[in-house]
Amino acid sequence: MLGTVLFLAIMFTLVSKKQYQSETKLLIENARSNSVITADRSAAPSSGDVTEQQINSELEVLQSEDVLSHVADPSWNPDSRAPRTPQEIKEHELKIGTVRKQLSMEAARKSNVIDISALDSSPEKAKDKLDVLTTAYMAQRKLLSRPGGATNFFAEKAAQYLSEWQKANLDLVEFQQQNHLVSVPEMEDSIKRELDQVDTQLRTTSVGLAESDRKLHEVDRELRTVPERQSTQQRTIANQYSIEQMQTLLVTLGNKRTEIVTRYKPTDPLVVELDREIADTKEALKRATEQKGQEDTTDVSPVWQQLKGSSSLEQVNRGALLGRISSLKLSEDDLRTELAHAQELAVQYDNLKVRSEEAQNNYKTFSEKRDQAQIEDDMDEHKLVNVAIAESPTLSYRAFSPRPLQNIVLGLITALFLGCGLVYFAELSRSTIANARELEAFSPNPVLASIPLDADAESALTNTSAATATEAVSEVHTTSRSLVHAVQSANATSRSILER
Repeated sequence: MLGTVLFLAIMFTLVSKKQYQSETKLLIENARSNSVITADRSAAPSSGDVTEQQINSELEVLQSEDVLSHVADPSWNPDSRAPRTPQEIKEHELKIGTVRKQLSMEAARKSNVIDISALDSSPEKAKDKLDVLTTAYMAQRKLLSRPGGATNFFAEKAAQYLSEWQKANLDLVEFQQQNHLVSVPEMEDSIKRELDQVDTQLRTTSVGLAESDRKLHEVDRELRTVPERQSTQQRTIANQYSIEQMQTLLVTLGNKRTEIVTRYKPTDPLVVELDREIADTKEALKRATEQKGQEDTTDVSPVWQQLKGSSSLEQVNRGALLGRISSLKLSEDDLRTELAHAQELAVQYDNLKVRSEEAQNNYKTFSEKRDQAQIEDDMDEHKLVNVAIAESPTLSYRAFSPRPLQNIVLGLITALFLGCGLVYFAELSRSTIANARELEAFSPNPVLASIPLDADAESALTNTSAATATEAVSEVHTTSRSLVHAVQSANATSRSILER
């Protein structure tokens, strides 16, 4: 049994093809944040520690078909529109499956490093396989992290909005020149200030007009109560002319009576008539002497004159106020008309200005995005990415498998293990007694003697045992092959663990 297993181990070592291994290491970092393609001026997200999810994501990208296709089948074009036969697809999948078996990828414990190893029939092929894998992985990762054509897209948009911005500025300047204005908001503010001043003056003038009306009303009321003229001098005089005439008449009548008395009797009617006239004249003279005349001197009243002058001045002032109000109302109407026209212009001006500002903001946004995309492209060209090749693919001429000494040791251990196992199970399944000691141990009675087995029976037993042993050996051979493969895989795993 021991020789058979050792022979199988040696034959497996001699027959197996030599496999050479190449190794590389990828370092995952967060030194550079991925660009965010958005419509606004978004800032790049801050970098942090590398998480386990990021490392697992990188492992999944490494093991994706888009990456492995470049290694397994370089002629395969996933973007080809030509129809493919089921046989071609099956062959492609088989090649990818073979490459998956030849590659080993795992994350190093408690680190940001991914270990990748590849097996092939020669060291150069193993190294070239890893070179192609890392190149395809970098290209795929760039495609996933940054959409293609971003720089051209942002450059085209920046040029488009620059043209729109220039056109909007020209339209705004032409509008200002046609309407002879610099700034519509300033024009509106100026008109509003003038309108406020006119409105203030109009209110002030209206208040003055109301005050003037009240003054006129009071002056008219006073004029109706104050006389226009007043006495300035008053003098008492007698009626000297009448007295003098009556005294002259009385003297004349007296002289005439004296003359008539000399010729007529006192009782004569002529004398009596003269006496009556003399008495009447004396009575009239007495009354004229007793009654004195009064002479009054008048002049214009100063109060009335002052009130009349105030009324005239207020009339003039009122007329001036009415004229000023009329003029201010005309100015107000003109200013409101200008303000309405300015507001109409403001709508057009604001639309043109908004178009210009929107185009300017869009140009700034896309120009920043364009510059950012160009920087990203330059960084990609210089391989300034978050994945760095910590160790380039190695070139080792030492065969990774088979390993003669290791296979022989494993075969020896396997043979000893199988031999001991077969003996153990044979002892467990045996129902006969081999010698007197076993019989004495099994039987309660003492053993006095033992008889050897008959030759024919012994021969038959030997043949039966040989057949059973042959079957056991064949089963051992089958089991040993399986164990050899298992031991080889375990050896590779143990080697990887020891190296880490």
